[in-house]
Amino acid sequence: MTTLTIHTIPPLVLTAPDLMDVTGQRRALGGESPVLTVRLDNARGHLTALFSTPPVRAVATIDGVGGIVQAVRMGSIISIQVEI
Repeated sequence: MTTLTIHTIPPLVLTAPDLMDVTGQRRALGGESPVLTVRLDNARGHLTALFSTPPVRAVATIDGVGGIVQAVRMGSIISIQVEI
């Protein structure tokens, strides 16, 4: 089971069914750092309060792979980009 941990105070630990999927590593042209995109199911709005202050620049780990949260997009699906 995939686990996303965002190291805030208190830490946010998310797993299925909230965590929908994680894309593979993608490296942008120009040699920039690779990015993982995590999608969370927010159809019921239950995660909105957790991300009311987006944890941009917070350390995040996805199944032991560490990185920094670069962007959070809110909606019925929350999309979090983690630069690794």
